[in-house]
Amino acid sequence: MSGRYENPTQPEQVEAGDGHPLLEVAILLGGVVAIGAALIAAIAFGATWIAPKIPFRFEKQLADGFFQEQKPSSDKESLSREQALRAIAGRLTAEMDLPRNMSITVHYDPGAVLNAFASLGGHIVIYRGLIERMPNEDALAAVIAHEIAHVRHRHPAASLGRGVAFALVLSVIGMSTRSGVADRVVGAAPSLALLKFSRDQEEEADADAVLAIAKVYGHVGGIQDLFRVFQDARPDAPGGVQFLLTHPVTAQRLQNVATTAARQGWATTGDRKPLDGPLKKTNCAKEPTC
Repeated sequence: MSGRYENPTQPEQVEAGDGHPLLEVAILLGGVVAIGAALIAAIAFGATWIAPKIPFRFEKQLADGFFQEQKPSSDKESLSREQALRAIAGRLTAEMDLPRNMSITVHYDPGAVLNAFASLGGHIVIYRGLIERMPNEDALAAVIAHEIAHVRHRHPAASLGRGVAFALVLSVIGMSTRSGVADRVVGAAPSLALLKFSRDQEEEADADAVLAIAKVYGHVGGIQDLFRVFQDARPDAPGGVQFLLTHPVTAQRLQNVATTAARQGWATTGDRKPLDGPLKKTNCAKEPTC
């Protein structure tokens, strides 16, 4: 028995596609990226809204144990510097209208990086590398006030929520496309939705810091000094100035300070308080990590 097999005739209502396969892949990839960006943006907004609603005590309980475990053994100089930083923070928090149940704990890190950051539970870390670059106490206080403002607005909790959401979304949409370039596009594009949130948080923290510095020091010259230090350091940002990586353009931050000072009637010049005691600059010739 023999027979001949032929492809069935294609129905007239079905049209053969004439699009290029690469174009179709590009359209599909673009759709995946757009959906990922939309999801991460929506979840990020949700995390920003939810974070301040979570009782601060829960956040503090989560963070306290971590910082106790991570805290290195401190020598006498480190402990003295940490106490001096906490004294400055105490003067600032008295002027920053923190919620009643919110506390700030400043930690000193002997690392040489020009950096400072706020974490969950009111924990703030100031690096020696940043202190060594500060021209006066006013500028150092501006850094601390900026980080306190992050805690006040619950930015660390919101950022953590966004980070978790970001990882979850990428785990769903970032399945291997068997293309290194495509994977990088899928992985990087949704993260752009997070950059604006970070800049918004920095601007909000700057606004609080300017107000606090004006109240404590009588003028805002110190925060201008701080931004000038960062402006000078910006060319080296990718190599170690971590503080600058997600922050607004420094020139714009300086302009914002001048504009706010003019609007509020605050002085932009005045006597600066020198760094003294344990915060006084050390002799870096004796310290190989300087």
